[in-house]
Amino acid sequence: FTSVFEPTDFDPFTKMVFDADIAVRIKQRYRKTAVRKIILGSKYPKINVNLKIGVPNVLGSVSNFGYLEARVHDKIQFGSFGFSQYNATIGGFMWDNAIQLVDEKFFIGGDIIWFTNPLRGQQLLGQSLSTTKPFAEYHYRHSFDGSIMNKVPLFRALRLGITVGSNGLYIADDNFTHIETYYGIEKKFRIATELLKVGVYMINGTSSDLPF
Repeated sequence: FTSVFEPTDFDPFTKMVFDADIAVRIKQRYRKTAVRKIILGSKYPKINVNLKIGVPNVLGSVSNFGYLEARVHDKIQFGSFGFSQYNATIGGFMWDNAIQLVDEKFFIGGDIIWFTNPLRGQQLLGQSLSTTKPFAEYHYRHSFDGSIMNKVPLFRALRLGITVGSNGLYIADDNFTHIETYYGIEKKFRIATELLKVGVYMINGTSSDLPF
């Protein structure tokens, strides 16, 4: 682990990295027109596989590692009850003979005031972490999108929405585990052509002790 990131002095180095990201859609639906193909989506989750290989001894490259990551993510509509989004990732280094700090896997900590993207970050992680160990991470968010608040006459005119969700992180470095849940009230509004959202959230979480 590397926890609190501070400016680090290091000697210049050269690296060559092969980086491939493969997107997989099962039974992708589409429609052809006279000029192009229109993607209609799929009822199955989206899968992304990322492979990075540090190639040593080529043009002075000092990197020598292999990293593999798989991510499953999707959006599920529940009719008038809103929609859910989830994002689950597993990954790790297949070999780690020579890894520079910038090539480690990073997990960015949340902010005290600003709500981090709930499908990308952990709100209560507290400090940013990096690791070369295997990991698993998930993010789940459900937006009722007004289906509850619209049934309350006092709040119907305000067009408020309720959101609930959960995040989790496991790193195979002394079995570090972090789990959190949150819920909040959101308000969507538009400025010019941009759709924005503001909200207030309550977050609860627990973590095992950091291994340092």
